[in-house]
Amino acid sequence: MIVALIAASSLAAVIGIAAWKISSCREIDIKRFVINNIVVKLRLVKLLSMMGLTERMKSDKPVKFVTRSGIVYLAESPMFKVVVDHVWELDIRDSDVFVATYPKSGTTWMQEIVWLICNNADTDAAKQTVLTRRSPLMDLIDVGDTLGFQSIEKWPSDNQRIIKTHLPFELLPRGVVVGNKGKIVYVARNPKDVCVSYFHFHHMVFSCPKPGTWAEFLTNFSNGDVARGDWFAHTMKYWEEFQKDPSRIYITTYESLKADLPLEVKSIADFLGRDLSEEQINAIAEHCTFESMRNNKCTNHQGMNEAGMFDFSKVKFMRKGQIGDWKNYFTINQSAEFDDLFRKRLQGTGLESRFKL
Repeated sequence: MIVALIAASSLAAVIGIAAWKISSCREIDIKRFVINNIVVKLRLVKLLSMMGLTERMKSDKPVKFVTRSGIVYLAESPMFKVVVDHVWELDIRDSDVFVATYPKSGTTWMQEIVWLICNNADTDAAKQTVLTRRSPLMDLIDVGDTLGFQSIEKWPSDNQRIIKTHLPFELLPRGVVVGNKGKIVYVARNPKDVCVSYFHFHHMVFSCPKPGTWAEFLTNFSNGDVARGDWFAHTMKYWEEFQKDPSRIYITTYESLKADLPLEVKSIADFLGRDLSEEQINAIAEHCTFESMRNNKCTNHQGMNEAGMFDFSKVKFMRKGQIGDWKNYFTINQSAEFDDLFRKRLQGTGLESRFKL
């Protein structure tokens, strides 16, 4: 009995201290504490998955919220609001490089390319540390091996930050949008292939809303009613900013990377002011082929499933990496309707010529 009372008292004391500590933190840090110390450590998602409850708990639609700057945004969960609101105030360094994309457009691929360019093509170092620890995701809090907003804030001043984001341009930090600091490498991809890959991604990630049928998802994607919003608006804004200042924003496409990876690596290196030898360029290109990255434990995200946040039994994070996989999903009518939408949204912008639908 005495032992039990002591144990209960100790537990109460620990809870009390934790509660006091949490109460003095920012909301974003409280969420980090709860997710890492309860959800991740106790593997709650994996437990719920084993019980067959994760699919039932998924939302039917993305979460819509108004950011502090008054912009309406769609995301996977309410957690994004607190992160996005903090992102605007993030201190930006002139040396920062942002790898920005709409989801499923080659983000991981470009992260690895940019990291290697900025680190003298050190492929050995890249193979020793997972990419999610070398290039943090600004849109999220720190979760396990996936470094996020908090790590970006505390990143050593003598170590260049390669920052991943799916945020639209207008929701990037103030220092980027208004202060013109940092550089952005943006990857766009044929929206038909994006839609197919994003459809599968929703089946794999437990935090994503229910995708519904393929036809339902395509309709929602076409209307911009999916997590991370409208592909057209997202891509066009970065395109417009690129045209204003191509010395600060570099835009390429998934298709261009596929067509001539060494050429793209050299162009991006030139944009970032990095003088790489031909040997270094070829080493990066070889390291960053789809097959190489899919088999690389530091880039294929397989280790991210420790907490059960992904269901790799259904879909691998790096699924096919093909151009034109949309042809296996779009019907003739769906393809024609989407082509009409594409022309209406992009006609005359100069961006439409970057893709072959």
